[in-house]
Amino acid sequence: MAKKSSGAQPAVRDAGWLVTASATGALLALGVLYAWSVVKKEIPDAWGWNSSQKTLPYSVAIVMFSVMTAVGGRLQDRFGPRVVVSAGGVFAGVGVILSSMTTSPWVFTLTFGVLLGTGIGFVYASGTPTAVKWFPAKRTGLISGIVVAGFGMGAAWVAPLARNLIASHGVQTTLLWLGIGMLIAIVGFAQFLKVPPPGYIPPGSAPAGSAT
Repeated sequence: MAKKSSGAQPAVRDAGWLVTASATGALLALGVLYAWSVVKKEIPDAWGWNSSQKTLPYSVAIVMFSVMTAVGGRLQDRFGPRVVVSAGGVFAGVGVILSSMTTSPWVFTLTFGVLLGTGIGFVYASGTPTAVKWFPAKRTGLISGIVVAGFGMGAAWVAPLARNLIASHGVQTTLLWLGIGMLIAIVGFAQFLKVPPPGYIPPGSAPAGSAT
């Protein structure tokens, strides 16, 4: 029995890091939100958007992100992170894909604002809480920082990519490709997200009742 326990320990530790890497990857894919800073500058005059309309989709996405983070957290408790992050990936990816098929600022507000914002909230709410459950309390800050950094680093990759794609293929094709990529990436990473089994104690945790 002792050999089985010691052999399982590395596998458990590896599972925690796999979940952490997957959560980080899913949040990194959400960086498509930051593409709006590039997209709005390249909206053709022929679309007829005014300056207020160019800021509306992003503003709505931020509001929906904030609201749906709370909703996503509740859903994650009920259905688990794999389901909620997968749903978030579908909302976000489909939202950006549909944005590529319209020139209306109001439809953009629905697709890029409401759908993408909802997807971001779902993914953001599930990634960090799931990852930290695999590690002892003394590592909670480190793991949280790693996962959340994925979202923060999104701007580092999406802005230059969007700029190059728009220069070569235009706004709508760029959004189509970004939406497809986001959908595939987030739903793919979601399949590796899971909470620890019942009774799981993270390796390195302080024994119950020990002094702190």
